[in-house]
Amino acid sequence: MSFNVETIKNYMVLTRIGNSVFATFSVFLAGILSEDLSGHVIEYMLAASVAIFLFMGSFAINDYYDRFADRLNGKMARPLVHGNLSEKKALQAGLLFLAISLLLSVPLGPVILIFIGLNIVVSLLYSMRLKKIFLLKNISIAYCFMATILFGSIISDVEIEPLAGYYMLMAFLVGLGYEIMIDIPDMEGDRACGISTLACCVSPRFAAAVSSAIYVVVFLLDPLPFFVQIHPALFYDLLFLVLILPVSLMYIFISRSLLNNPSRENTLGIRSRTLAVMQVGSVAYLVGFIM
Repeated sequence: MSFNVETIKNYMVLTRIGNSVFATFSVFLAGILSEDLSGHVIEYMLAASVAIFLFMGSFAINDYYDRFADRLNGKMARPLVHGNLSEKKALQAGLLFLAISLLLSVPLGPVILIFIGLNIVVSLLYSMRLKKIFLLKNISIAYCFMATILFGSIISDVEIEPLAGYYMLMAFLVGLGYEIMIDIPDMEGDRACGISTLACCVSPRFAAAVSSAIYVVVFLLDPLPFFVQIHPALFYDLLFLVLILPVSLMYIFISRSLLNNPSRENTLGIRSRTLAVMQVGSVAYLVGFIM
């Protein structure tokens, strides 16, 4: 197997390396918010490796099963659509990365091993079947958004601290709104492949309205730890408020843009901005907590 620069780039696109790396950040963030990271740095480094391989494998497997829908939706940047990688190699890479993730979880103990094993099963079921079931597709992905926080919260013990639990709720809501939104530009391929989404089953405008409503809830909840004592580090912490308010307001702007124009082109543009807002929001929580 030849691994020249182009081949490596194709595998990086296949496995969404940027999103996969961000999953490792979420694991460490959960460890910090749970106040479990100190004294368990080695375990968290190993857990971060587990997370990145789990996400890389999941993205690769999903692209393998999504290849027909992606072609119809014109996603030419994806290696399987463009033909830069063979379907066989993509499937092999995905399964290999999932296997590595499972093996790396063994030293972290039986609870983590079972947790990762179950998440691998969920990932495979999602790609093969769950995405075709109305709303279960969106809920499954929303769970994946919060799963890295849950994972990072149970590395050293199975107790989930209030702030970590709150952040898990936020991650689930953001993931749900995001997934409903990005189904809008994929309607053609989803319909042809029997994937049931709000955009396909009702209308893109209705999907935009639901996604926008969820983002408004996120706008309201994002700064709540400043006003309600979920954790003393953020309670009445002005730095946290200054950092999180612009992030919260961005969800209002995203909602407004989506409601005004739920077209394929506008939704594709909003998608990248929403991902950036999610990541900046995570940094805001981190900086507010530690400073």
